Amino acid sequence: MGVERARESLRFELLGPIRAWRGDRQLALGSPRRCAVAAVLLLHASQLVSRERLIWAVWGEPAPAYAVNQLQKYVSGLRQVLDPGRRPRARSETLQWSDGGYTLSVGPHGLDLDAFQGLVTRGRTARAEGGLEEAADHLQEALKLWRGPVLANVSSLYLDGERDRLAEWRATVLEERIEVDLELGRHADVAAELAGLVAEFPLRERLRALLMLALYRCGRQAEALATYDGTRRILRDDLGVDPGPEIQKLHARILRSDPSLSQYARPAQELRRPGPPRVSPPEPRSVPGLHQLPMDIAEFVGREAELQQLHRSLSGLGTPSCGGDRAVSLAVIEGMAGVGKTRLAVHAAHRFVAAGLFGDMQLWADLKGFSPSSPPADPADVLEDFLRLLGVPGSQIPAGAEARAALYRDRLTGKRALVVLDDAVDEDHVRLMLPGTSSCALLITSRRMLAGLDGAHTIRLGTFSPEEALSLVARVSGRPDDEPGSDAARRLVELSGRLPLAVGLAARRLRSRPAWKVGELAGRLAADKERLQQFTIGTRAVETAFELSCRSLPGELRRAFRLLALHPGDDFTPSSAAALLGVGRVEAERQLESLLDEHLLQQHTFGRYRYHDLLRLYAAGLARTEDDEPERRAAVRRLVDWYCLAAEAARHTLEPWRPLPEGGRRAGSGAECAGGEHTGLPVSLPDSVSALDWLEQERANLLAVSREAAAAAWHHATWRLATAAHAFLAQHSCGTDSLEGLRLGLEAARRMSDSVRQAQIMRDLGGMYDGLGRHEESAVQHHAALALSEEQGDVLGAAEALTGLGRTSYALGHYPQSAEQHRRALGLFKKIADRHGQARSRGGLGIANWFIPGRYRESAQEHRWATALFEATGDTRGQAHEASNLGLAHWVFGNYTQCARHHGRALALFKQNGDLRGQAIARHGLGLAAWHLGRPDSALDHHLYALGVFRELSDRRGEAISLHRLGYVKWVTGQYHQGEELLQQALALGTSIRNRQTEAWSLASLGFLCQRLQRTEEGHEHLQKALGSAQAIGDRHCESNALLGLALTGLQTGRPDSCTEWARQALAHARDLGNPHGEAWAMIALGLASCARRQPHEGAAWHHEALCLARRTAEPFTESTALTGLGHACTELGHYDRAERHLDTALAIRQHITDRHGQADTLMALADLMEVTGRPQDAQSSRHHARSILEEIGAPAHGDPAR
Repeated sequence: MGVERARESLRFELLGPIRAWRGDRQLALGSPRRCAVAAVLLLHASQLVSRERLIWAVWGEPAPAYAVNQLQKYVSGLRQVLDPGRRPRARSETLQWSDGGYTLSVGPHGLDLDAFQGLVTRGRTARAEGGLEEAADHLQEALKLWRGPVLANVSSLYLDGERDRLAEWRATVLEERIEVDLELGRHADVAAELAGLVAEFPLRERLRALLMLALYRCGRQAEALATYDGTRRILRDDLGVDPGPEIQKLHARILRSDPSLSQYARPAQELRRPGPPRVSPPEPRSVPGLHQLPMDIAEFVGREAELQQLHRSLSGLGTPSCGGDRAVSLAVIEGMAGVGKTRLAVHAAHRFVAAGLFGDMQLWADLKGFSPSSPPADPADVLEDFLRLLGVPGSQIPAGAEARAALYRDRLTGKRALVVLDDAVDEDHVRLMLPGTSSCALLITSRRMLAGLDGAHTIRLGTFSPEEALSLVARVSGRPDDEPGSDAARRLVELSGRLPLAVGLAARRLRSRPAWKVGELAGRLAADKERLQQFTIGTRAVETAFELSCRSLPGELRRAFRLLALHPGDDFTPSSAAALLGVGRVEAERQLESLLDEHLLQQHTFGRYRYHDLLRLYAAGLARTEDDEPERRAAVRRLVDWYCLAAEAARHTLEPWRPLPEGGRRAGSGAECAGGEHTGLPVSLPDSVSALDWLEQERANLLAVSREAAAAAWHHATWRLATAAHAFLAQHSCGTDSLEGLRLGLEAARRMSDSVRQAQIMRDLGGMYDGLGRHEESAVQHHAALALSEEQGDVLGAAEALTGLGRTSYALGHYPQSAEQHRRALGLFKKIADRHGQARSRGGLGIANWFIPGRYRESAQEHRWATALFEATGDTRGQAHEASNLGLAHWVFGNYTQCARHHGRALALFKQNGDLRGQAIARHGLGLAAWHLGRPDSALDHHLYALGVFRELSDRRGEAISLHRLGYVKWVTGQYHQGEELLQQALALGTSIRNRQTEAWSLASLGFLCQRLQRTEEGHEHLQKALGSAQAIGDRHCESNALLGLALTGLQTGRPDSCTEWARQALAHARDLGNPHGEAWAMIALGLASCARRQPHEGAAWHHEALCLARRTAEPFTESTALTGLGHACTELGHYDRAERHLDTALAIRQHITDRHGQADTLMALADLMEVTGRPQDAQSSRHHARSILEEIGAPAHGDPAR
């Protein structure tokens, strides 16, 4: 039931920025990409969406190699947010996986888009039945659900199309609501609204028609006629067309003051407005039809979204019965060779005919723009053919093309005609064949962008989605139903680039080779270096189609098309292309845009270009045959040098204190650099955010270029790339690709026999291993780096290696060793006057000192010194880390407001630097402060955000800490089941990565939880293990916590003397650490033990002292616990008024901070008081309330008088 209630309380909003709510609390859905995944699932709410379709919809095509892993992470993160009560590895009730896809289950009132659709349906039904008032109310309520531009905070090619679709839907509903208002006689009310809408949507003729009608009914006939004149002028100026038949008829009726215009309500059947997908067939015409369309393709699959776009663009033009507005009478389908433009045009045209549109005639012409055997068709010749079909005798056809075009437009006047022009070269190729009447429509296909056709609706046709490609394989190959959907078939369509021509040819090969299995053909395609040649059947070949597209390219564009394929990465920018081509950036961008116009390149993100997979293969083959090996090698070398310089510029922006390698940020010399004038500083990276953004976008390319440099034996460049990229990877990723780049750099340094460079890479590797939780491997790398640096007399290298060792020793729980390593590093940094190194060493020393007896106060001083040094060197990221460290120091000393202030400053600085990991660290600190200040919901939000970031960065140590802190807050607020699951996960992860600190704290928290649930023996075992682990690593804070837990266990098992012994040890530890939180809780335990021994005076004294500490540190959880204990002691002492005052205050605090179990404890104590003061009914009510709370949160009722 709890899971069902949680799911039913979830609400999602798409009609504006995507948002999710549980009750009145907004949920943090995470990054824009994760929000995009949620948006796609919500657009198909409660429906299965395949993994392939999700990836296609979010990343586009071709999707990056990491998309599957990222999708799993995003789904996992969404489950954490939407289904927090789910047990690990248990099936999610909200976001489910089945049959190769995901389903996001949404309740009946859980999605604003569904509510919108329901209200619109009810409004239309009421209107059809004559209930105009009800219809207007429903439609207005539907429109109120829109909070702004739909899906405003997410973007992808698919979602952008959905945004346009939904915006069009809203505009249509808005028009319907205004129509209803006019039918109700509210013309004066809507006139002003329509004036604003017409200004916002100047080309929507329906709105202009409604405005004319409203003005006329208001007695403003002149203004209504002026509105028509303005409409005609705008349409002619902007689109070169006249207003549509509906608004023309309305204009004529206004001119003659048609009395029917003043009639408001009409019969219900006349109120219905036909939707665009369904159009009644027109009346038969007496004029014989011309039907020149080629035969439709039986194997046509998919393209439903594109067909709907064509229908919306053109269908309203082909029949007088289809009123409403229209923006264009012209549609263009453009795309690369083999993408299926002609097939889509043919299929769409046949669907128009089947729907009763364009019944008078359909004209077709193959313009042969990219024909292998013929020159492009002359427009004059095409017009001659059309005129003959239109019944013009040859003797009456004019000689000139312009005269033929005029006669052609005249003959089409008033005809419901569709003209399809296939394979156009450019705009001039089709301009003369544009119809001149609004009853006609023109559909054009081209391999080039035809941006110069005014008023055209353009469909840029991409490759198939995975499902569409698989459907074509199944339909064409004639294989059993199960084989085309197999993993082998999916691999086949991906190797075909999901290009319709290639997929179809591959499927035909399967049909012509019955003995072949799908997997065998996929294997041939994967292994064959000449893969393109496999896509050939008879005279049809993908390679031939590509050659026709390239045949007319000018020489410099053909060269660019070839050489860009040498880029080893997924995509490229004008700057990297300039280096590769050996030209200036402006010229490179011009060439890229020209290739984009030819659909030989794709632009998946602004400023970034890529090939379709098969086009890359084709271009690379051309480069091998048309460019000699030295030219190809020189081009790649220019690119490698460019990436070296750009990555080093980024690292210098992020870490300006680090010395640049020789040649950094400037062109190199000798055999290792061949960049010429194009290897100057390649990108502008003025701040950390721009540097991190560039590195994020180029991450995959940097690794690909590193591999290329290593394969070419360019060792110095390989090393430079590895060291330069590490600054980003250390903050944003700890994945295997990061390790690969560093390993390539290490091997390059070894081949150069350069010990100094080897040591630097080893230090970077050590840091990366630390992020992965592989601390022993990290220590090996740092020790090796230290030995090499000392051997070479490299003081800076030795200091850096010691700093890395200090961090690793801290992670392993070797605190004295960590402090000594940082102290040695500090001495070396002082020796070479490196203030930034000194700052980092002091920061590390401060962290280690927290866990060494007698050095706690020194810790805060070290962090202050480190902060001053970072400020002197201008390192705001270092300042952020030290602000976070000072925040933790204030947390230890009980200054929670100061803790929050320092962590808030840290968060702001980390955001300023674009440091995601740092932001997660700061969020941890803010979560700690929020918890102690009595804001558990805020604490949960902070820790949940940090968990998502650490998981996205593959930072397992950060993930383990986040899991522990989330679990702790969950169980302390009475969410025991969720809390225990999270703590178990934290323990397992901490153990697996040998993070003994997280392991010890998780054990302690599990001990307290089990104790709370009266699983005393289990809790005692956890606490004993936690105590042993804490003592082994010297974590006195955790040791004090475990001692407190053991004290409370003694109390729970009826051994108050044992409780006193453990609690006194915990109190001594807390006082030694200067930790008032630990002191207060140890005093509470001592007070409870005293009361259990029937010494209420002593118990009251301990509780009062704990209360004073809690109030001094402004800690409501501790304050309410001390008040409850003090109230119990006062009851034992007979101070009933004082007891009730303390207990009432405690209950109010616990209600305010939503401490449900604490409320039950205080209610039980109040019941005890009411019993002894003669109020048995009140006592019974109080106990009943307490037991209801315990039952609700799943905690056992207990009879412990101390509680």
